[in-house]
Amino acid sequence: SSVLRNRPPFPPAKMAHMTLTDGKIKEFSRCTTYDGITSMKVDVNGITEEVEIDPELGPRLVKVDGSAGGPHDVNRLPIATPAPVIGMDGSGHVGLKKPWKMYTSTEMKVCIMQAARINRARKARFENALQGP
Repeated sequence: SSVLRNRPPFPPAKMAHMTLTDGKIKEFSRCTTYDGITSMKVDVNGITEEVEIDPELGPRLVKVDGSAGGPHDVNRLPIATPAPVIGMDGSGHVGLKKPWKMYTSTEMKVCIMQAARINRARKARFENALQGP
C-alpha cells in the first residue's frame, strides 16, 4: 500500500502529450500547418466553400440562416464519451477538451472539412428558401 500512496498522479503532467514511434517515447509537438492561415478553400460536393479559421479557436461556422457567425461560432470535434446518452458525461462541454493549437494535424484537417460541410449545408438551406418552390 505504501507504493500506491507514493505513486505520482496518472498520467504525469510531463507525459500528457506523447506519441509512440519505433518503440520510443517522443514528446508531442504541436501542428504548425495552419499557423498564419486565416481561411481555407474546401471542395464540398463540387462547390468550393471557404472556411475562415480563427488562430485561437479554429474553423468558424456560419449561423443556421447562412449569415456570418459570432465570435464563438466555431467547429469543435466531439468528445468521445462512453456515456449511454450523448451529453451525459456531465461535462457541459462540446468538443475536445483542448485548445485548437493543441489539435493534431489530422484533427485540424477533419475539423476544417466538417466546418466546410456544415457551412455549405446551412448556406444551401437558406439559398433554397429564398428561391422558393
